[in-house]
Amino acid sequence: YFPDLSGRISYQIETPYANVKIGKKSDGASAFWVPKNWFSLYEKKLTEGTTFTNDHYENQAFVALVSEKFKTTFFKDKSPIGKKFTYNKKEFTIIGVLKKGEYEFGNMIFVPDTTVFERILHKDVIDSFEILLTPDADNKLRQNRISYLLLKKFFLISSNSFPTSWKKTRYQFCVIN
Repeated sequence: YFPDLSGRISYQIETPYANVKIGKKSDGASAFWVPKNWFSLYEKKLTEGTTFTNDHYENQAFVALVSEKFKTTFFKDKSPIGKKFTYNKKEFTIIGVLKKGEYEFGNMIFVPDTTVFERILHKDVIDSFEILLTPDADNKLRQNRISYLLLKKFFLISSNSFPTSWKKTRYQFCVIN
């Protein structure tokens, strides 16, 4: 429907704040399950390690990228690469540390979405998604057409028009420069 938006649509699945355990130390963290294009689309950079590979997604690997705050909370000045932690009774191996970003808050964990869909939830469900638009005159038309298609096919609810307590998938449009 919109070839010009190819690669500009992304989502993340956030799980409730839960405890992370590494050895005898534990602290709370937020976890985000992200698709392949999430890091490039949001221009996320690493301070060390590597991002997820196609193999991580295809094999539903229990690997994670962590925030700088997570690193300092659990490892102080040491590298966390290759270290394991437990989150919601699942063990993950740290492969990278994300550079502190504008919207970073607290201990954060990022995991391939396929791991969650296939090995944790056993179903394909997303809570919300975003469509990143460039600042041009056609965005209102795009928004209207995409909203119409989503409402017609999936009865999805825009975050701007209905209460989120309805527990349906929410979407939003973000204009980027």
